[in-house]
Amino acid sequence: MSVIVFPKRNPLGGMSREELIQNIQSALREKVIKTFLFGSVARNSAHAYSDVDLIVITKTDLPFLKRQELFPELLRIPVEWNLFVYTEKEWEKIREQSQYPGFWKTVFAEMIPIL
Repeated sequence: MSVIVFPKRNPLGGMSREELIQNIQSALREKVIKTFLFGSVARNSAHAYSDVDLIVITKTDLPFLKRQELFPELLRIPVEWNLFVYTEKEWEKIREQSQYPGFWKTVFAEMIPIL
């Protein structure tokens, strides 16, 4: 028999939620149209294994899976990211779907605009 032990960690890289938001704002200001925080960090219920869920709306022609590369300053913040980068057109389609039960309805109910 064995036991797996995970070291304690701070999901916010040792920062408070307010400090994290200030760092996100500094990293993304002037580069995005809108930014929203959602998930456990937005709900103030983050635990040791939480990541930071962030939606970024920006102008881009890059494929979806390459868009995070637009924000190296953001990725230098020492947290685990779950980063969703959308164009305005894509975001409008998602907003239309948010009225139906499911993932997006939950996201829209709890998301916090930070830029």
